Amino acid sequence: MPWFPMFVDLKGKRILVLGGGKVALRKVKKLLPFGANITVTAPRVEPELEAIPGVEIRRHPFRLADLLPRPALVIAATDDNQVNAPVFLYLNGFLNAGDTFSVEAYDVDGGLAASTDALGSFENPIRFLNLEVEATYTFCILLNGTETSRFEKQLMIPTYEDLPSYYCSATNPGDVYVTYNDDGTSNAYIPMMIQETSLDMYYKVYLIDTSVDGESVFYEYVGTDPVAVFENIPEGVYSLKYASMLREGDTAYSVFDAGWPSGTLYLGIGEKGYYPDPNSVYTSYDSSTQSLSITLYGKAVIGDVRLTISPETGDPFEVIVPNESFASEYGTPSVEVDLSSYGLGTFNLAIDGEGIFQYGLGDTVKAATAVKGKESCPFHYETTIYEASA
Repeated sequence: MPWFPMFVDLKGKRILVLGGGKVALRKVKKLLPFGANITVTAPRVEPELEAIPGVEIRRHPFRLADLLPRPALVIAATDDNQVNAPVFLYLNGFLNAGDTFSVEAYDVDGGLAASTDALGSFENPIRFLNLEVEATYTFCILLNGTETSRFEKQLMIPTYEDLPSYYCSATNPGDVYVTYNDDGTSNAYIPMMIQETSLDMYYKVYLIDTSVDGESVFYEYVGTDPVAVFENIPEGVYSLKYASMLREGDTAYSVFDAGWPSGTLYLGIGEKGYYPDPNSVYTSYDSSTQSLSITLYGKAVIGDVRLTISPETGDPFEVIVPNESFASEYGTPSVEVDLSSYGLGTFNLAIDGEGIFQYGLGDTVKAATAVKGKESCPFHYETTIYEASA
């Protein structure tokens, strides 16, 4: 009995194959000579696969119960995008402003495997969720719906198990290093965790302004560097999307598409010249002791902080909190200010200072790339402190 080329004896071992299409058929045929007990799990199964003697067929989508009894090997051989990644085609270089296009994908036998409706140039990438791996497709791009403006490109869809588990991933929003320019714009430096591979791969990163309806304002970085660099980005609240790209000639497609699962990034310092996150400063007030607690959700306070206190009765006055009064714990500088000598009731409070907020992996970024701009920016916070009722 031969050994399967994993240097593992599969004789009598249970092998679970997820999928019932042509890819699964090829996998099962490769396993047959090695004496394994093969189970195929899929809602639909190729007739040729179903006809193979000794192969157990379970006609349903994958369930956790399929892992019992525990298999020695599980093989993903399905076009279900929960098991195999979908294909995201980036067909750049064809479009001019105002162009529309449609895409048709044909298999090697000339059959239509997938198609899109008319799309605008803003709709990249093109998503195909039902293309098989280890298959070659001809993609026909019809500009403005006319056969006279037809382009063809061929692409071999590789076996995803041959690709790295991930090529890159982006850090969380809190790990982004941000600097500030004199014109009110920001520079965002996003560390990208890259896995080495022999394949021709790169990544795309998009900063998307969430304050604009339809996510139509975005900034793109393409590269292989350990840091994605975005410079001179205007004020806004941004999310991030990124993709690991595999190049095939002059066509590229994504083997992984993702974004920040949560969190946003505040960039720019706004028209008023302040850090724009309204939640960057937190205050609490103990009316029994008249002690004011201030916490900055950033890395550090730069210089002294000015408190402007406006009582309900009486003139406004200022209190200066020295920089050295702030205690820093886990990157959140805080201070307790004793206001008991002022005999305050209800009052309005304004806090002004300068701080470092989105420092993130600043040391890592500065070791990997040249940066520009200041690390700190002004902040301003206003609130009303109410006198406790008797």
